[in-house]
Amino acid sequence: MWQRQCLSEIRAQPWRNGQGVTRLIAEETTSGAGLQWRLSVADILNDAPFSRFRGWWRYFAILSQGEVALSAKDKSWCHLIKNKNSPIEFSGDEDVLSACSAGGVQALNLMIKDEKDNVKKIDFSFFDKQFSFSGKNKGTQRVFIFPSVGRWVLSRNDSSDMRLLPGEVWSCVVSDNSENILIPQEKESSLFRIIL
Repeated sequence: MWQRQCLSEIRAQPWRNGQGVTRLIAEETTSGAGLQWRLSVADILNDAPFSRFRGWWRYFAILSQGEVALSAKDKSWCHLIKNKNSPIEFSGDEDVLSACSAGGVQALNLMIKDEKDNVKKIDFSFFDKQFSFSGKNKGTQRVFIFPSVGRWVLSRNDSSDMRLLPGEVWSCVVSDNSENILIPQEKESSLFRIIL
């Protein structure tokens, strides 16, 4: 069953450097191995360095209007990211700097413990057209949907249609073969879907 949360209703934790806040969406801990992944939304208020997370792999995307330049401190790479871009990924071992060219932005951040089996299971995708998915033959999966621009309709064959808006996160555990169809309601609509 799909559940909806408004990002504005999730408690914001200030960054240690004071340059942003983070809202924890979900995380998974296993006995013996500890934290396996963490999904959050961050408000990046100013240019700031990212905290290092040794032994983790990071996925990053922009939810709001605006753009941010992410670059390795050693200048080995640089990406200009906007809300209509696919997510980027990088090692949490790296020193990464962010620069917001037009003020603050809201970003989607997924961190995975950097183990081959964990990273292989991730599906972090950008969509701006109608698409569908199901849990058929894949076991139990956690799914998160973050509308970034415009309105969407989520249609399932076993329930009534749901309306999705920016500023919300929708989540469910998919363990059956029910088809989920996401239909943009505006020309410029876009969203991110994460399957773990």
